[in-house]
Amino acid sequence: MRHTYKNVGRGERWGAALARMWRGIQKLERGFGSLLARVGCPAGLVITIRWILRAGIFVIAALNFAAFAIICTAALLVASRMTRNSDLNLAEGFEGPKLRDGLMGFGLYDRYDFRVDPHEPNDPTAGP
Repeated sequence: MRHTYKNVGRGERWGAALARMWRGIQKLERGFGSLLARVGCPAGLVITIRWILRAGIFVIAALNFAAFAIICTAALLVASRMTRNSDLNLAEGFEGPKLRDGLMGFGLYDRYDFRVDPHEPNDPTAGP
């Protein structure tokens, strides 16, 4: 009977897919073993070859996992280096504009000493 996926979560779907893959691998393994037995290989050799194939599949899966972990670690290292070498200065915090007396008179200046508030430099009533 085929399972319907109406109220099934993502985890159960992944588990069912992995189970189908495993059953397919077992079916291929049994078919290969019966082929070797029909050809005339001894039963002990067939069992040994089947275990070698299982070990090979396990090694391939472990190498894929290790490669994925190394790639993820490298990506995180690159992202952290890019963040550290950027000019965001997140550790110091954001310094907003402050009122102070600067080159263009009293007003709002940012951290690079640029005046950010609207002003008229030629207005005689604007200040000293």
